[in-house]
Amino acid sequence: HAGPRAAGMSPSYECTRSVLVLLALQSASGQVRFSPAGAAIINVYGSAPASKCIDDNVNSFCHSLQNQVNPWLEIDLGSSKAVTQLLLYNRADCCQDRLSNFEVWVGNTQNTGGASPNIRCAQGSSTATSLYVSCVGTGRFVTVNLPGSSRTLNLAEVYVYGSPLSPSPATPEPSALATTVATTALPATAAALAASALATALAAT
Repeated sequence: HAGPRAAGMSPSYECTRSVLVLLALQSASGQVRFSPAGAAIINVYGSAPASKCIDDNVNSFCHSLQNQVNPWLEIDLGSSKAVTQLLLYNRADCCQDRLSNFEVWVGNTQNTGGASPNIRCAQGSSTATSLYVSCVGTGRFVTVNLPGSSRTLNLAEVYVYGSPLSPSPATPEPSALATTVATTALPATAAALAASALATALAAT
């Protein structure tokens, strides 16, 4: 995958599923919860990699090194999706205030750490155990970023909701078009009758 955005950023990327699966879980508004293809975090701390934020276990957590500049967690949805909201689970045993002043970014560029060309779809501050965050945007990568210096990122889970993008209508293959035209041609008997009628009409003039 693409390298880190700047010096000192060494994301640890864990691909936890081989294919993208849309979970059968629905939010209250009927949106789909996406199953991530993987996740990355800047400068992972110890045995708390990014995969612990997408493992459906709110009792574990992912963790960056302490006192980072703009630490981030990136969720890979596997392909571009229409994102509408996130559900963030804060670390439960301590340090909930580390989620104060956060941003959410979405786009198709990997490892931006919350920067253009991806777009910022949300920002806020919270010490809650869990919270829904409205984030409307389209992209494959969803990033939770903590802007500023001396920041430490630790989250328990990040759930992303929205809807798959509708594929463009497929253009019929030339062979299919040929088949369609052939099936609408006049039968041989009808063609012969038409030719005979035309010959009779010409003879009468």
